[in-house]
Amino acid sequence: MLASAITATKGLGLATTIMALASCQMAPASQTPQERGRAAIADCVATSCATLNLDSINLPDYTALSSMTHLRSVMVSYTGFNDLSVLTPLTSLEEIHIGDTPVTDLSPLAGFPNLRLLHMQGVDTDDYRVLRQLTGLEVLAIGNTPIPNVIFARSMPNLKQLDLSYSDVRDLGALRNHPSLEFINLEGVDDFDVSVLLTIPNLREVTLDNFGPDPDHAGKVAQLEAAGITVSYTPVMPVC
Repeated sequence: MLASAITATKGLGLATTIMALASCQMAPASQTPQERGRAAIADCVATSCATLNLDSINLPDYTALSSMTHLRSVMVSYTGFNDLSVLTPLTSLEEIHIGDTPVTDLSPLAGFPNLRLLHMQGVDTDDYRVLRQLTGLEVLAIGNTPIPNVIFARSMPNLKQLDLSYSDVRDLGALRNHPSLEFINLEGVDDFDVSVLLTIPNLREVTLDNFGPDPDHAGKVAQLEAAGITVSYTPVMPVC
């Protein structure tokens, strides 16, 4: 398996980004999705692999994952996976990808003390309190969700990358003076307080929507760039 997206926390050069994106790609469609999924699980069990990529592969049952305690990364984004408790025996997990799945109960995430990367874009739930317990997170993608604020970030001193694109977040106050944040994606989040971003000492890049001649937006961009922060209109962190 190619380098996972977590390597982006150590510098997003072109080669690293390409490698991270490559980890999101699926194998050629010579088999049905279920056949590919079963084969991937069997191969992973046989080799005690560290990364299992089942992105976009819908399986009728994911309980086989419960016995794969050798895993460090599980990728089940864009599938029907809906129960994080299946993964609770995998206490050594460092990466979990559940983007655009029907997961609603996030409470099992508290059982992963080594978690460094969580991709949960498009996951619709009304209880995000468990995020405050993920104190070791370095990468969090939580875009396209109804999450109302970023209070959880106060409990994540190591957070380097945060994707809030097209979320319901409007109050960024909890990010003020965050010690580690380097990249933030605010596409679709046009009503934000730029002064908060200017207090983040290690912030290097912000991704925004391109609003063209909008004077308010242009003013925010000018302030960010004056502070030496790169403003991008292409996401800086691959999400899968």
